[in-house]
Amino acid sequence: MLELIETRASVVGAFATAEALDALRPAGAYRCRVAPDEAMFVAAPAAGAALLRDASAVMAGDADAVVLDTGDGWAVWTMAGDAVLDAFAHLSSLQAGEGYAHGEVAGVVVRVVAERSRIHLFVPAMWRDHLRARILARCPGVVSRPDPAIWDLGPSP
Repeated sequence: MLELIETRASVVGAFATAEALDALRPAGAYRCRVAPDEAMFVAAPAAGAALLRDASAVMAGDADAVVLDTGDGWAVWTMAGDAVLDAFAHLSSLQAGEGYAHGEVAGVVVRVVAERSRIHLFVPAMWRDHLRARILARCPGVVSRPDPAIWDLGPSP
């Protein structure tokens, strides 16, 4: 069975020099390098305050660095199941290898974190319901789970 699951997560954005971002590795957070001067860190909701605090402390020496709690700006959908890669191919031309990527998914720009049997889709919060509807329309057989999940992917490699 292939499921679509709303996923709760803490999301922190860090904006700084490439060197400063390379050194930033908050404990327990999954790191997504979005651009040379931007990184997104994801952790379980309970870790949000610590994630923001740790990232801010590391960046304190860089006067131009900015670290923000951006969790309210993102919705996270997780597609999970054995056929997740096949279903994802109906939504995007992105190659969903393990790790981070970003690009168009079902007509919306999305940040993607892929694992073996799960693909996490980070979409701007205003596109939350639209993306859900597009996934369900394009991927017959996907079942929407009624209860949300909690982000449980550990630190990035």
